[in-house]
Amino acid sequence: MDIIADKMIFGGDCIGHIEGKTVFVSGMLPGETAEIAITQEKKDFCRAKVRYIKEMSPHRVQPVCPYYGSCGGCNLQIANDSYQRTLRLSILQDSFLRSLGRAFCENPEHAKTIEVINAAQVVYDRPLGYRSRFQFHNGGLKKNNSDEIIPIDSCPVATEAVQTLLSSGTLSHMKGRVHVFDDTVAVEDPRCKDLSQTISVTVQGKPLTFDVRGFFQSNIPMLEKTLDLIKKSIDTYSDTNGNMLDMYCGVGTFSAFFASRFQKSVLVEHNRHAIEYARKNVQAAADYFALSGEEFCSKKAGAYTFDTVIIDPPRSGMEKPVLQWLCTAKPKNIFSVSCDPVTHGRDAKQLLEAGYVLKSLYLLDFYPQTSHIESYAEYVLHE
Repeated sequence: MDIIADKMIFGGDCIGHIEGKTVFVSGMLPGETAEIAITQEKKDFCRAKVRYIKEMSPHRVQPVCPYYGSCGGCNLQIANDSYQRTLRLSILQDSFLRSLGRAFCENPEHAKTIEVINAAQVVYDRPLGYRSRFQFHNGGLKKNNSDEIIPIDSCPVATEAVQTLLSSGTLSHMKGRVHVFDDTVAVEDPRCKDLSQTISVTVQGKPLTFDVRGFFQSNIPMLEKTLDLIKKSIDTYSDTNGNMLDMYCGVGTFSAFFASRFQKSVLVEHNRHAIEYARKNVQAAADYFALSGEEFCSKKAGAYTFDTVIIDPPRSGMEKPVLQWLCTAKPKNIFSVSCDPVTHGRDAKQLLEAGYVLKSLYLLDFYPQTSHIESYAEYVLHE
């Protein structure tokens, strides 16, 4: 059976309709016509795969990676770089608008918010050779939606240092889960004493230290551009004589650059190992709390008044008690980084209902060739 792809949704699938039923199809681009095979059928929707593209999008290109279709990553290599950014931006905008709901979007009082979402900008860097951080399994990467390992000896999105490790065969001899950050290799087996697991990377001239097995952004050029955005936000909206809260601070990446600009900074991170790295990375007057966001808001937040909050929650979004506290405490500015457009939009709705104004929205293009989306939003309390 044939289908026309209407639009792409979060995750990279396109949706179309057959006899009024929604069909999710991987491997298509909007506007294309394809013959498909149904792989899963439910009462309200179906999932399908492409058998043959009958009418191709003018934006379709040949994937640059020989492992495309086998490796589970880089699902948007079928589109040219410019169109990929257009698709990711449209998914971000659609996620926000859907979260806000039709009644909100059609209310003339909210026209400015809709205008800001529709005017969202893309911040991007190189489309290939950007990724510093990988998790390999027995020298390979996992197949999409499978535990099967695909051995690889090259990766076009990897940095030159990672490419060298792959082409040399160094990783193919390592069993189990192997973590790589550029030329630093670590394994999870603590008996391997000869491999470093704590490394330093230089970001905008500043060394930051972290455990290679923990979280750290894998696209350093885009991290530096994100820091520039946050700096601009602080310069524009923040009272640096006040206090800053860095919620879900990780190893203190943001505070390492901005804590010294405020009278006092507070860092909150539930991972005790990460907060210890933050103590080393942040050279400024700061208080550190190895607590969940919920615990901090209920036990410690009352001792502070914050002018500015920088918040970078997990994929699940802000914890409900954190969001409720923000809406009640009402810090003047909230600068929000997110790795999930759906939860980012969901949290935006509550902040807007609490009296915040969305000043700008950006797609942070950390992961070209993929459908993964990171974003940044500026909120200022309405006066």
